[in-house]
Order: sequence, then structure tokens, then C-alpha cells
Amino acid sequence: MLAGIDLGGTQVRVALARSDGRLVASVKTKAPLLPTPRAMVDWAAAEIDRHRGREKVRSITIAAPGPIDIKRGVLVNPPNLPWQNVPLAALMSRATGAKVHLANDADMAGLGEFHHGAGRGTKNMVYITWSTGVGGGLIIDGKLHRGGHGTAGEVDTSSSTPTGRSTTAASAVASKPLSAGARSPRRPGAQPPSSSQLRSVATGRPGWSFSGLRVTWAWP
Repeated sequence: MLAGIDLGGTQVRVALARSDGRLVASVKTKAPLLPTPRAMVDWAAAEIDRHRGREKVRSITIAAPGPIDIKRGVLVNPPNLPWQNVPLAALMSRATGAKVHLANDADMAGLGEFHHGAGRGTKNMVYITWSTGVGGGLIIDGKLHRGGHGTAGEVDTSSSTPTGRSTTAASAVASKPLSAGARSPRRPGAQPPSSSQLRSVATGRPGWSFSGLRVTWAWP
């Protein structure tokens, strides 16, 4: 059996599945209820143990906000969590006895969309997610492209206003409230993006797919 953990600034989710992809269980809790890495690990390990039945969970992937050190399994300095240099893979491995991989959350979401969503049947895909922050994943020639430092798909250093005007990293802090989740820092009086604003990103563009707070652009 396999397990996946989605670590976000608003929610934390745990899912268990068979090796063929069939979902066994899925649970979630609010991130503020797990204020420390140890609290998150203890909660996730307990949920995995509760739902695995008699089967052994052999592999776990933690999808976390970057930047991360993939090789060492370390969560370096996430923008939406007050944690720094956390050896998350080692902590979870000790708690569960399973092999644990730490990966970028947008990369993992992009892979899921590539295999089971809007990206099926394509070789190249850009995945962008709006949540507690902005992230992205790249699929090139059918493979996940992470780049030299594991951040090739990240688009958080630029953002757009509802008028379509692109902003640079210097002004991203000011405009980011237009494209971020409930727990992202905002300027006083700033409002989260409306569904119509987000939908305008994808509507009318061939090859674009819009669902909730996710935009996928795929091409052959």
C-alpha cells in the first residue's frame, strides 16, 4: 500500500491507495491545528496506521511547498509555513517505518493531472495552482522537469493583476493577494480572487483546462 501527504498552509491531507491507484482512504485537517513538524508527523502517521488495516504501507510521498531539498528530504523554507530546514522525510520514516520521499506539491499535482486529468494523452504540460501561494509544475516530453535546483516550474516570483498586467518579483508581494488562498498574507482590504477572475485566465484559450483553483495548459 502507498500513502500520500499533501502539506499546505491551509490544510493537510493524507490519502492511502493500492499500487494500482485505487483509493482506500482520504482524510484532512486544518493546518493551524498542526503548528509544528512533530505535530504534523504524529497526526499523519496515526491516520496512516488507522486506515491501513492489516496491510503495510511501504512508500509515502510528502507533497510540500518549496523550496525543498529533494535529495536529503528537507523542507527548507516554505513561504506559507513557519518551518525551516526540517528533515521531514526522516521524521516521517521513523514514525511509520516506510520509505518516504519529499517532493514539491505543485510538481506532484501536475503529475496527477498529467496521468489522470487534463494532461492525459499529451507530452508537454504546464500546471499552475492557486492556493496558499502560487506554484507550478512542468511536464516536458512526458517527464517531470524539475530543473537544476528543483524549482523549474515555480511561478511565484511573478503574478498578474485582474487587468492582465504582469508584475515582477518586486511587486509580487503587493499583487499576490489576487492569486492566493485563505491563509496567505494580504494587504489590508485586499480581497481574494473571484471565480470569474480566475476563470478568465483559462476561458477561450485552446488547450487550457480550468477546475477550481487549478489551471492546466497542455499541448501535444
